[in-house]
Amino acid sequence: MIKKLESPYYGWIFALLGVIGFSFKPVLIKLGYDSSLGVVETMALRMLFVLPFIVFPVIKSTKLILTPGFIRLATVVAIVSYISAMIFDFLGLQYVNVGTERLVLFTYPIFVVIFSIVVGKYKCTKAVVFSMLLTYFGIVFVFVGDMISASIPTKELYSGVFFIILSAISFAIFVLFGERAVKQIGAMFFSSWCLLLTAIVSLVQFLYFYPFIKLFTYSFHVYKISFLLALLGTVFPFYFMSIGLRSIGAVKSAILNNLGPIISIMLGYFILYEPITLYQMAGFILIVFGMFWLKKVQ
Repeated sequence: MIKKLESPYYGWIFALLGVIGFSFKPVLIKLGYDSSLGVVETMALRMLFVLPFIVFPVIKSTKLILTPGFIRLATVVAIVSYISAMIFDFLGLQYVNVGTERLVLFTYPIFVVIFSIVVGKYKCTKAVVFSMLLTYFGIVFVFVGDMISASIPTKELYSGVFFIILSAISFAIFVLFGERAVKQIGAMFFSSWCLLLTAIVSLVQFLYFYPFIKLFTYSFHVYKISFLLALLGTVFPFYFMSIGLRSIGAVKSAILNNLGPIISIMLGYFILYEPITLYQMAGFILIVFGMFWLKKVQ
């Protein structure tokens, strides 16, 4: 059965479902905000429902050879980059549309390359600079489109884009410095460890601001959105993408990932009634082409 699921045919299906699931995440976060949830509450409730699904992979990974050095590396990488990327993303989504968030966050490979150049892993070629310029102008188009449509106040737009860029930078650091841990125990187990640490930090953060009993005082609607955010926007896409990656490889998975921003834009339009502008679509084309060119060069 496992081998059948990992066939190329099912690999494409699972990888696509993973992309769709991750595209749903910002929409569900915005729905949580619309239900009067704050950033800390949304993060905590999401990870509370995620926790039961990651216990088994974490327990299984303990059977592998986990040195104290690896545990320190995983903890530092998770807290410094993975968790900060999530926090900045949640903060940014308070101010910007789903489409803007996805498009800006989609540029994280550019920051991976920049950091790789700084540490001497890559050379700064003309092709890389061309990709960076395309991505930069794509973000400018998206930014100008939101300003012209006046769907977001200028001050909030600046704050939102700033936080999302910080999220992209943090995730780029996670990708770059988490590479060693991924090679040691695999992407699924390493990500499970990061999710576990994220859950712990999110719940501790919640308990710092709110009493423990508050976790059980929300409406059914809030718990429903949080559960969907955990299941459809985190757990399912996480495992679906892992299966797809093993089945069809990184290159084909990356091609499917290019669909993520446009799926999020369409979901934002139909579910949240967010406007779609020509500037946004132009920015989407520039950013996707910049990412495609970057991956081709790599």
